[in-house]
Amino acid sequence: MRDVTLVGGTGFVGMALAEHLVQQGRQVSIVSRRPDAKVPAGVKLVSDGTVPIHQAVVNLAGATIATRWTDAAWTEIEESRVSLTRGLVERFAAQPPEVFVCASAVGFYGDCGDDPVTEARGAGADRAARLCETWEAAAEGAEALGVRTVRARLGIVLGRGGALQAMLPAFRMGAGGPLGSGQQWFSWVHLDDAVRALTLCIDQLQGPVNVVGPNPVRQKDFARTLGATLKRPAFLPAPRFAIKLGLGEAAEMLLASQQAVPQALLDAGFTFRWPELQRALADVV
Repeated sequence: MRDVTLVGGTGFVGMALAEHLVQQGRQVSIVSRRPDAKVPAGVKLVSDGTVPIHQAVVNLAGATIATRWTDAAWTEIEESRVSLTRGLVERFAAQPPEVFVCASAVGFYGDCGDDPVTEARGAGADRAARLCETWEAAAEGAEALGVRTVRARLGIVLGRGGALQAMLPAFRMGAGGPLGSGQQWFSWVHLDDAVRALTLCIDQLQGPVNVVGPNPVRQKDFARTLGATLKRPAFLPAPRFAIKLGLGEAAEMLLASQQAVPQALLDAGFTFRWPELQRALADVV
């Protein structure tokens, strides 16, 4: 049972993962720039200047990408992912862990239309996809040091935080609805399944892993199901032009279609506790 260092572990996914790992009896350290960050009981908080290298290192760090991509914002996005990952791998040269799990995203695939995509598919061509490709290439530097390396490509994680938290106010007011045409595929995963999948990555897996549920839905169906869960109408679409007006180039990321398949997890015998969207949303909301 590997002890774990979590980099960028104070987000809602990292906190849930840390709590799960402690419950398993592991020693867990969270690396944070904030000395006053609240962490789960039993977790050690350390400054980002002193990264303890446990048997497993999990990198979940990254500045928000759901913002207008000004030059300054994009520099921060890149540095918090690519530069930070390269820095971690450089530290491994002196003290390599057994396994390195680095977060990425299904945005790696770009806009795939209606095509189902497994981990075998290459990177897309848009800006977000190129970022993920460079990010993963930085993580792969650990493989040259003999470190088992996992690139965990996360979909939208449904929990009390993250993207869903940002959606809820509009939907609760009955002002929610699909983004753009709503035809694009939306790859999601319940927080509980995401945490268990990341734990499997720590213990067994290698290479790219789609951390998504087994039943992606079209964006319009996600909006309808969320509205029904909240007992609110969800018919007001956010037009493509309005999203582009508000977010600029970043709008393409929200409007891209990724019907990601968790093939690596399924091949490893992983069992999803929350495979259906309706039950997952009912649990979270």
